[in-house]
Order: sequence, then structure tokens, then C-alpha cells
Amino acid sequence: MKSLLQFKPFVIPTNSHLHKQRQIQLIICFSLFVASLLLTILFSFVTQANIGRMSQSTIRLMPITAIFYLVLLFLIHHGWSNIVSYLIIVQLFIAFTFTAATTSGIHDPAIMGYFLLLAIVALLLGSRAMIVTGVINVFTLLCLFYGEVQGWIIINETPNDTFVKLISITIALGLTAVILRLAINTISDALKDSQMVSNSLQASEEKWSSLMKHTHSLVLTLDTKANVLFVNHPIQQLKKAINIPIYHYFQEKQHDKIKKMLEAVQQTGEAIIFEATGRANETTPPNYEVQIGPIQRDGEMIGMIVIARDITERRIVEQAVAKYAEDLARSNHDLEEFAYIASHDLQEPLRMISSYLMLLQKKYSTELDDEANEFIEIAVNGAKRLRQLIRSLLAYSRISQTEVPTSIVDCSLVLKNTLRYLQLAIEDTNATIIADDLPSILGDGEQVGTLFQNLISNALKFHSSHPPQIKIKAIRKDNNMWQFSIADNGIGMKPKNTKRIFTIFQRLHTTNEYPGTGVGLAICKKIVNRHNGRIWVKTKPGNGTTFFFTLPSENPILVHKH
Repeated sequence: MKSLLQFKPFVIPTNSHLHKQRQIQLIICFSLFVASLLLTILFSFVTQANIGRMSQSTIRLMPITAIFYLVLLFLIHHGWSNIVSYLIIVQLFIAFTFTAATTSGIHDPAIMGYFLLLAIVALLLGSRAMIVTGVINVFTLLCLFYGEVQGWIIINETPNDTFVKLISITIALGLTAVILRLAINTISDALKDSQMVSNSLQASEEKWSSLMKHTHSLVLTLDTKANVLFVNHPIQQLKKAINIPIYHYFQEKQHDKIKKMLEAVQQTGEAIIFEATGRANETTPPNYEVQIGPIQRDGEMIGMIVIARDITERRIVEQAVAKYAEDLARSNHDLEEFAYIASHDLQEPLRMISSYLMLLQKKYSTELDDEANEFIEIAVNGAKRLRQLIRSLLAYSRISQTEVPTSIVDCSLVLKNTLRYLQLAIEDTNATIIADDLPSILGDGEQVGTLFQNLISNALKFHSSHPPQIKIKAIRKDNNMWQFSIADNGIGMKPKNTKRIFTIFQRLHTTNEYPGTGVGLAICKKIVNRHNGRIWVKTKPGNGTTFFFTLPSENPILVHKH
């Protein structure tokens, strides 16, 4: 639906501009023609001429004056303004020069007209033309002086009154012509500026209309009394879309809220954002994110603008996501609880099975053949692996059962205890471990110990033919987190497997190659997530592996070096 209120700025068409320009030129020409007659009479007083004779001379010169102005008007009308400027300047130059040459020479007051001529040239043609005119004036004065010296110019001490009148009229014509030229230039520039402003307003109006038409948001402008002056998408349920209070665009229960928001904008002069329920074109009322801002002119509020963005679909999606997250959290909790209970309850029967298998192996191994002993050995090893797997699963489940970590943990002390626990594995592999000073962090000391133990155990387990070399570092990333790294020179892995290894029960090697349950790195990831950090790995086959993880800082204190 089209907007009920269209902004239509006043635009002057091109033809209208030309017509007004011609009218102004004619009016100015006629006015200056009358002014030239008055100036002629003034010059006659200055030269003490006979007014009666002067009037007769003026009447005889009126046709010449009229023709002169018509020629100027014709040239200006066709855009030949530079030619008009040259004619005016040449006319004045000839008048001043001829007056001086036929009366008192370089001593004649007409010589002062050269200075007036320079000012006129500067106004009409610019500084360069003024310099050229000045050079011509100086050359003319030298010629007049030389003419006087040679006797070519006869100085007339008592100039003829009629001649002076003629010169006065010429000067008057020139001055009024200059005024005409300047006036028309000023008016033409003003009309051009007006046309540019009109074009700019028209382009702005077209952009505004296009924007309002294609935007999906509801845009309204209000007066200071909250009445709607403009709306881009009127609501079909309303019989009248403008000149009504904005409250009609929202449900009745929202009116008080919107009134308070409007009062807040009027009092503070600042924009405000809130949510409200609008009136519906269909059955479902839309949810709007409403932004109200002031419209000001010269520092005074003259109205308000309201932009209401429909967020109904976003709210539906957010509710669906929230419900999915709630269901997922509940499912994960149930799964973890089941895993905890199952692993805990399975330990006792598994311990019994494992014990009886070991007793059977010990008591009857001499009486059974080799194949039977091999079967018993496989059963015993399977029971041990299953018991280890259940313990790992129980440890994985217990991480979520603990409270959110809030104590200060000395990571250097935790690392020291971890290395003491892994002392036999370190000696068996002839490993070298280098650890920088580690900070204190906010977390769970037991879980941080498990994190170090699992990562260092991996580095000891997946070593190459060379003795393991493990480097442990920590750097401050920002005011809230420390970034730890545990790097080794082991066998490494393919980069495509760097995300897979953190999934529970995912293994890259068989148990015959490297023993394990496939739960250790999943436990590491869960511990880091529990501490609001993240864990990742950088590795290449044969070039070792570096595990990175972040933990929250709390009064970081560097302690002794290992």
C-alpha cells in the first residue's frame, strides 16, 4: 500500500527559471534606463550646464540610450555575458580617454575614471584582466603626455558644455550598465543555486520514498503531541492511519508503556529502544522492537520519529532454540546420570567376574591345555580393559556432578604433584619435561590435575623413537584468561583428526598399538569447558603435537620454577 503522506518539496522547473530570469532582466533594464536619465541630469548640475538645453540634449540621446540597453539585454539573454562586459569596459575607456584628450589632457578629472575602470574590470572579469587594463591605462597616459609635449593635443581650459553633457551621459550609461551586469549576474547565480537546491531536494525525496517503500520496518513521524503525521505501511485494521495518536498502532495494554517512553524521549531528548506488541493485520499480533528518537530544529524538538522492526519470527526462533537447549541439557544430564549410575553399579559384578577368572587361571592353568589358557587370558584382559573403561566413564560423568570451580589453584603445585604421580612413566620413557613458571588460576584443583595428567600421559604414550621432550608454558592472553600449552616431539597426527580426538571413545590407534580407552581427551575438553575455556591442538605427522587450552585467571601469582 502506498504511503498516505508523501513529502513533496517545492521544485522549480527549468522553463520557469528562464521565464523568471527574462522578467527580471526586463525590469532591471527599464529601471536602469530611468536611472540613467536621472544620473545625466545630476552630471549636468555638476558641470554647471543649462538644464533646459541639457534636457533637450538628453531627449535627443534617449534613442541611443535605449538602443544601447537593448543591445546589452539581447547579448545577456543569449548568454554572451563576457561580450557585454567587454563592451561596457571599452565604452568607459573611450569616454574617459576622449574626455581627457579633448579638454585638459592628463590634468583633466576624467583621468580619475581610469581608477574606477580598474575596479569595474576587477568585478566583471577578475584580477588578471585588471592587471592588463592597468597596463593599458598607463600606456594611454604616457601617450596623452607625449601628445601634450609634442603639441598634438590642444588643451581646452573651458570645455564645451554640450560636450561635457555628452561625456556625462556616456559615463552614466557605463555605470548603469555595470550595475545592470552585476545585478543580472547576482540574480542568475541565485537562480542557479535555487535550481541546485531544488534538484537536491527532489533527489532526496525520491531516495526517501524508495527507502520507505521497500523497508520492512514500520516508520512513523509524530508531532509533539504524539499524533502520527506519516506512516510508510498503514495497518489495515485502522480506518484512519494519520492524524491519530500513535497508541492506536499498538495493543491497548501497551498504551501506558508507550506513553512513558514518549515522555522519556521528550524530557531527555535522547533515543530509546524497547519492545512492544502491535496491532495485527492478521490474527497473530506482531512483536516490535521499537526505537523512538527526537526530531529537532535549531535545538528545539519539533516532533519524533518511530521505527518499529518486526521481530516476531526472531522471537519464535529464539523460543525454539531455548526449548531445544533446555531439552538437550536435560537429555545430557539424564545421560550423564545414567552413565554414572551404570558405571558405578557395573563395577562390583565386573570385579567379581575378573576375580573369578584370575582364580580360574591361577588354579587350573596347569591342568588345561594351551588353547584353554589362551582363552582365559583373553577373558582376563578383556575384564581388565572393561574395568578401566568403566572407571574412565565414571570419571567423565563425575566432572559434571561437581560444583562450578571457584577456588584459587596454584598450577605449579598441581603440576608438581602430577609429575610425581607419573614418575615411573617418565623414567621408563627417559622423558625430559621443561616447565615455565605457571600462574594461579580460578578453578577446581583436582580437575586441573586430571587435565595435566591426561595431556602429559598422552605425550609420554605417543612418543617416537626418540626420548620424549615435553615443554609446558603459560602466557597471559587478556585480563581474564591464561593460555597454557603442552608441546611434545612425538608421532603427531593428521590435522583432519584434531577435532575427532576430543570425542568420547574416539581412537586413532588400536589397543594393540597404544593402550587406552578413548576417554582421556574427552575428559580434558569437558574440564576446560567447565572452566569456561577452550582447548585445541596443532600437529603434523612426525612433527610432534602441541595442546593449547585456556583457564580463567584470578590474582595471577608466579611461583617457583621446576
